[in-house]
Amino acid sequence: PLAGALAGAAELVVMPSGVLALVPFCALAPASDPSRPLIATTAVSMAPSAAALRCMRARERAREVEGGLPAALVVGNASTLGTLGLKALTGAEEEAAAIADMLRGASDKLALDVQVLTGADARARTVLEALVVRPPALLHFAVHAQPKCLALAPVGGGEEVESDDDDGLLHKDQVHMTWLASHPVVALVGSHSGGGDLCEDGVLGLPRAFVSAGARVVLSSMWAVPDEMAKQIMVGWYRESLSGSAPSLAVALQRSICAAAQRADGSWEDPVHWAGYTLTGNAASF
Repeated sequence: PLAGALAGAAELVVMPSGVLALVPFCALAPASDPSRPLIATTAVSMAPSAAALRCMRARERAREVEGGLPAALVVGNASTLGTLGLKALTGAEEEAAAIADMLRGASDKLALDVQVLTGADARARTVLEALVVRPPALLHFAVHAQPKCLALAPVGGGEEVESDDDDGLLHKDQVHMTWLASHPVVALVGSHSGGGDLCEDGVLGLPRAFVSAGARVVLSSMWAVPDEMAKQIMVGWYRESLSGSAPSLAVALQRSICAAAQRADGSWEDPVHWAGYTLTGNAASF
């Protein structure tokens, strides 16, 4: 029914209610052309409400901070607690390194002081300290995730827990209690990072916690995406965003997904490989 209204629209912001927050809108296709998903023509982002979107659009990225450039924190392939039984994410570590290199090579306008944490260095405690002491202008987590928490490294380095409260898991409630004065762009690439408790206002999980903490926009995944595809889409998203050719982060994500998911013959990879990514909030630019 909306096909006519969307004709010619470059971007669409969806404000879903209840269970509609679980719908991968970018994968929907009109009955007239079921093989052509919405993302082929229109970039899609989401917002909890019009009021929340207005608030997030008023949040500006920190351009200068005391002591130098704004920070960027890139976390990849954390050495999680052994008892969690999680496999290493080789592609995620490669993704983190590639994104860090792109950020370091960005223009002066987007210049950031990049810190990369991988393996046993990617501790939950270290990340929390960074959020409080020097809130980053950009946060990227290429790690295992579950609804409402990220799996990072405990102080013990992934084998043993040194204290009862140090299992390496970063929970949404911990994020919710911080204040990110830098109003960062946040990327939660891990599987199911967009999950949480379903209510009338949508999904209450990590993305909403980061929004409440001050983030301008949060990218998350509603389900598990193959490691190599996730790396390809994320690296492409940053490349498009940092090049300045994309008018918004939403369009940059659209271009990256289309490049990764559309085959040479015009057909598309299964939506499970790309349709789970969701941008929530002010998707204007870095």
